[in-house]
Amino acid sequence: MTNSSVQPDLRPLPLPPLARDPLVSILVANYNYARYLPDCLNSVLQQSYGNFEVLICDDGSTDDSLRVLAEFAASDHRIRFIAQPNGGMASALNRAYEQAKGQLIALIDADDTWHDSKLDRIVQAFQQNPAAGMVTHQLRAEDTDGRIVRRILPPRLDSGWLAPRCVNGECLRLPPCSALSVRSEVAKSIFPIPPIFRSSADRIVQERALLYSEVAAVPEVLAMYRVHGNNLTGLAGPLDSLSIQKTVAFLENVWKARAEFVCEIHGISLQPDRWRVAEGSEYQLALSLLAKDGKARPDVSLISDRKRRIAWSILTRLPDAIAIQGLRFWWRPNPVKRFTDSLSRLFS
Repeated sequence: MTNSSVQPDLRPLPLPPLARDPLVSILVANYNYARYLPDCLNSVLQQSYGNFEVLICDDGSTDDSLRVLAEFAASDHRIRFIAQPNGGMASALNRAYEQAKGQLIALIDADDTWHDSKLDRIVQAFQQNPAAGMVTHQLRAEDTDGRIVRRILPPRLDSGWLAPRCVNGECLRLPPCSALSVRSEVAKSIFPIPPIFRSSADRIVQERALLYSEVAAVPEVLAMYRVHGNNLTGLAGPLDSLSIQKTVAFLENVWKARAEFVCEIHGISLQPDRWRVAEGSEYQLALSLLAKDGKARPDVSLISDRKRRIAWSILTRLPDAIAIQGLRFWWRPNPVKRFTDSLSRLFS
């Protein structure tokens, strides 16, 4: 067993050859997204790659979701749905996964849509990268009126064997739920996702997949990510003390699940303390900044991500009122950030 102060020697697990035309099991967790479900499911049914099944768990919706799901299931035998009392995103994905028969598992949020070639490109990527247990791609973010919030999300993607960077507390460039697909061998270790993750369960899918095997990235926009009040934090940091405290509580659960998974899969014992420093310091800085109490702030040098470390070095040198405005500007989507993202893609 390895002590948490030592950098562990993690190695990807081998994967067997993938079938030529693998069945893709598409998992959908739905809660009160009746108005978005038709666009979501139609985008799946219009895929140019046709060997798939759609497994939907309705998580106690109180809107018209069950009627919409029943109509779609009656119109296409590849769609099956389950209804359960509200238990959260992880619980719903777990129930959907129980029905999965595919060699590949793909996730899509009930309010998102896929481009027609999405599954074709994903299957191709798995075939071309036999060591990859997860394939990711980029998305376009739109609001509920179809206005573009961000043309490419994230601007760049990380790939390869990312486990050492993850356990080092680095901030990895990975997309949200609707851009994640994994091999069934990896999915067996991912599921069941701890039900404590009532939201953002895709974070656990990301982490467990990259801690198991290599990641392949398709640098193309293959889906639309819908931005609205319920998921705005997917594009912005927490902007008040209560939200930051909730984010830190969520991260504590992520770190605990990460340590348990590394121990289970690799037989290496790690303590969450190593991530509280590397990944949690900026949130402690934000809390101290918003408190305006003049107390000493956490050491900026402890932040693992270079870009964040530079930003915080600047913020901590500014008067509190200006620094808070700077924090809100940094953690919110805005035209300047979109412009700089575009420039970075041009010169990368």
